[in-house]
Amino acid sequence: DNKSILNIIYRKTNKAELTKTQLISKEYLNNIHNEITVKFHEITSANLRGELKKYIDKNDTQLIAMSAKSLNFIQVLISKGSPETDSFIRNTPFLFLHESI
Repeated sequence: DNKSILNIIYRKTNKAELTKTQLISKEYLNNIHNEITVKFHEITSANLRGELKKYIDKNDTQLIAMSAKSLNFIQVLISKGSPETDSFIRNTPFLFLHESI
């Protein structure tokens, strides 16, 4: 019995609803496989680093894959911070994907 859980964290930067493409993607992920549980989480805080750290600390996170339109976004995320906030970056594997427009 497979107990895999795929957690999707979406950073919502304004009050806009999901686009049609995002809704289709969400539906696809919900139906990807009946033995994989998919959970969706929204982050509305501007402090993405802090929110990710809280999420990783609270959950048994084994890998984080991120998609970003801007490489600057990734640089800000992995830029040097305090040892407490950097520990989640050093201890959790990250996969960064560049989102093509």
